[in-house]
Amino acid sequence: MEKRRYSGNDVARLHAAAEGLLGELDLEKLLTRVVTAGSGLLRCRLAVLSVVDGHGRIERVIRAGDEGVEPAGPAPSGAEAIGDRVATDAPGLVGGTQLHRDIRAGGEIHGVLSFIGPTAGRFTAEDLDVADAFAATAGIAWQNAVRHGQALRDARAATALNMLITPMISADDDEIFGVAARSAASIVPATFVSIVCPEGDGRLIVRGAVGRHANELLGVVYESEGTLAGRALASGLVAVAVGPHEFPTSSGALRLGHVAAIPLMDRGRALGVIHLGRDLRGPLFSHAELDSVTSFAAAAAEVIGRVRERASWRAVDTAVAEERSRIARDLHDTVIQRLFVTGLGLQAIGSANPLVDDAIEVQTNQIDAAIGDLRAAVSELATGVASGAPRDVRDSVVQELADLAASAGTAPRVVFAVPPNRALPPAIVDDILAVVREGAANILRHARSRWSEVTIEVDDAAATVVLEDDGVGIRANARRSGISNLEERALRHGGTFEVRRREGGGTRVRWRVPLGSAPA
Repeated sequence: MEKRRYSGNDVARLHAAAEGLLGELDLEKLLTRVVTAGSGLLRCRLAVLSVVDGHGRIERVIRAGDEGVEPAGPAPSGAEAIGDRVATDAPGLVGGTQLHRDIRAGGEIHGVLSFIGPTAGRFTAEDLDVADAFAATAGIAWQNAVRHGQALRDARAATALNMLITPMISADDDEIFGVAARSAASIVPATFVSIVCPEGDGRLIVRGAVGRHANELLGVVYESEGTLAGRALASGLVAVAVGPHEFPTSSGALRLGHVAAIPLMDRGRALGVIHLGRDLRGPLFSHAELDSVTSFAAAAAEVIGRVRERASWRAVDTAVAEERSRIARDLHDTVIQRLFVTGLGLQAIGSANPLVDDAIEVQTNQIDAAIGDLRAAVSELATGVASGAPRDVRDSVVQELADLAASAGTAPRVVFAVPPNRALPPAIVDDILAVVREGAANILRHARSRWSEVTIEVDDAAATVVLEDDGVGIRANARRSGISNLEERALRHGGTFEVRRREGGGTRVRWRVPLGSAPA
């Protein structure tokens, strides 16, 4: 093996340059440092770094030194213009005015470093050895920076996905793309990030935007044909525009240097495109950067698809709920009210005609039962809660007395001693409503009172209903058919029922059942 020719001064300068390169993990800063350090190390007037993409083509050029220096003839590497394919293993020209070295990492070429115009007039064999060592060190530093950048992007992508998922739990269709744009913008540096979606009739609309010109981009509608987003949507692949590229905004065309379009694909459906843009003087998006955003886009598309499906389900649920509510209102406002009025009328006829009173009592009890069944159906329709589910006794009693007031023009005052959010088994609620309905109807028909009150009390042990009025009081020969029905409802739950004259005049009815014993 040929021995490298290094002087003591060369070793010191190489060591200082290597420390500067290996200590830099930001790739953009490293590339600038490679050309500036290389220019000083080789003592040349101009150093040029041609950055190579994954296909062996130059994607950008970085210079340091005297821009007035021009290479004498084509570079041996072929590194002449953006988009050219470079020839690897470029020879070093000892005794010439140009020196070209490949920078490799992981077995792949990442760039070509050209040194032009040595201040000594000609490059020497020692310069060639120094250039080889510097290029090898640059390759190691480059690989470290690439790995570090990938680790950062992976961490940012994971954070971005968390940023995406959490707000989308409650986001609607108009918000999810804005959330996605903000999340994508945290992964790679960009002038702007936008989300473009198919609008129909061959048009696209910007649904989310963040960064410079975001306000001018948001809501813009334009034709899909011939656009970068249109290509990405049609192919399902990443599309890239290198060089000047115009993007439509509300105030005119926005000129950018590099734009990438990453499709949002969910189970074969194109939901939209993530647009990344950098200005004319910004670096191109690297393959590693685009890979990170592409991985994020795949996960984001799945989340967005689920959110949009959920929104569709909510729309269906809303339509169903509105129809159920309409049916419930019709039942409540017509059928129940008519039955209630009919029951009151029959009871009035029975009171005036003792011969048919018992028969009418049976019919009014049937009407009360029908009203109870209809109320349960109305409650289930209006709330979507099954009839077997626990119910709020307060809402049910208030509705019962409101119906009475609408039908008879008045109703007892109601007092609740019920813990917040306390629901009761439906069988107990139904019986409480029957007690309130029968007791309030008796007060209206017979009591001739100026004041009446219903008290509902619920605690951990029992549910209690008390009805009081200041009327004429219960008669000694009063029929017990309705009262017996309410007593049976209490006994069925292991409870008690009592009716007595109230001190100071009137009647007091107390119905109490223990909780936890209601029949299923």
